[in-house]
Amino acid sequence: MVRGCICDALTIDGTHEYDLTDEERKKVLHKLFSTLKPENLNDFLQWYMDFFGEYDYTDKPCECCGDIIETWKIKI
Repeated sequence: MVRGCICDALTIDGTHEYDLTDEERKKVLHKLFSTLKPENLNDFLQWYMDFFGEYDYTDKPCECCGDIIETWKIKI
C-alpha cells in the first residue's frame, strides 16, 4: 500500500487490487484470514462490525455520564 499525493496504490504481488478478479480476491482473503490467531478475534470483530454491522443508537444520552449507547448487530 502506498499513500500520498498522486501515488496512492494498493497492490498484491504487483497487481493493483482493482485489477484482480473476484476469484483472486477470494484467494487473498483466504490467505489473510488463515493468518489470524484466535486472540485476534476481538479486534477483527470490532473492525468488521464498523463496516458491515447494522448500526443503531439511543436518542437520549445517559443521565449519569452523557454517553449515547451505540449498538452494532450482524447475523453470522
